[in-house]
Amino acid sequence: MDIRRIFLKENFPVILEALENLSREGNNATRKNAFQLHAAAFKISFILCITLIAKYSALLEPVVNALQSIALDVVKASQHVKRILQFATVIIPKESQMKP
Repeated sequence: MDIRRIFLKENFPVILEALENLSREGNNATRKNAFQLHAAAFKISFILCITLIAKYSALLEPVVNALQSIALDVVKASQHVKRILQFATVIIPKESQMKP
């Protein structure tokens, strides 16, 4: 499990709890904004989106690092890109089938 998923798994409940507390305390604007964020964070679409963002971010990190290196290894970067494209061709059709 990569650092993004660990961060998300450990901190998401803490963030939700903080938003819940803020929605009960503070001034009117803070309560209103915290309530809206808390309600949005419980939607399954939001949770799926941040999970997918963490997953794709982890997949892209080796490519970004390879492209930013001083001695660019084009073969290595190209292998990472091919791996991401293979992953995307498997995942994207599955995700499109899940849409209502």
